[in-house]
Amino acid sequence: MSITKQSAWPIFKAVALGQPEGEQALIRMNAIEFEAYSGLKEDFELELAKIGIAAQNECAALWEAHPSTKEVLESMSPTRWTADHYWSLVSIFKGSKYEQLHLSAIFRFENTALLLDLAAPQS
Repeated sequence: MSITKQSAWPIFKAVALGQPEGEQALIRMNAIEFEAYSGLKEDFELELAKIGIAAQNECAALWEAHPSTKEVLESMSPTRWTADHYWSLVSIFKGSKYEQLHLSAIFRFENTALLLDLAAPQS
């Protein structure tokens, strides 16, 4: 079996998500396939890092563009926020490239699958 970017991605994604099928696929590879997969894995990890950095930069730029909102939200405990405070926080990210990633991070939802979907190679 030849390892291509398209065939390596589901394995990489499964391993990243802790799914046993990914580990089983790695175990079944011969040395040549594993070497090819390892090179592609590095490419995937680089793409994930690029998206992470781009999302962080976008987040920083969005916060910088809304200094008064940041000041108000940081001046009080989140337990005292009203719906308007939450709305002002969420609206900062509305329409941004990484909107879902930002919101999942803010509300501390597991977003590994989302990040992997953003980094998936295009067909």
